[in-house]
Amino acid sequence: MRKLFFLLLLLLFVSGHEILYAQELCVGEALYCDMRSGTFSPLFRALRNGNVEVIKRYISGDMYRQTRVLLEENKAYPQFLRNFYKGANFSVERAITAEDDIIADVVIEFPHGSKSLTRLRLSKANDQPWKVVSEVKSKHYKSK
Repeated sequence: MRKLFFLLLLLLFVSGHEILYAQELCVGEALYCDMRSGTFSPLFRALRNGNVEVIKRYISGDMYRQTRVLLEENKAYPQFLRNFYKGANFSVERAITAEDDIIADVVIEFPHGSKSLTRLRLSKANDQPWKVVSEVKSKHYKSK
């Protein structure tokens, strides 16, 4: 009887855990292509090229506020970006819908072999392209 109780408890925990993620939906192919080609491709290219004017077109909200001084006032920042992202490859590992936004896991692979994972929130207003509005910290979003 005790084993049955723990088995049922475990079953409830596991099924409840899945319910927590029921609203996580992977983005559809059309939405993924729109986000990738309309935002990430030009943004990643701009990061590698140090093109701050293009970068500013694809970020807004908290992301823009946090990087505004670097993008607008730091004359050395474009060269820093070119050096930092030289030879780096960017990829979107996963993208899900979260209310009206998209949460995307972006992997950056550097030429020396290290990888970096960044979780970004994207929003879209009217006919504008998707824009990166913030980095999502793990306390704000739990992945499966």
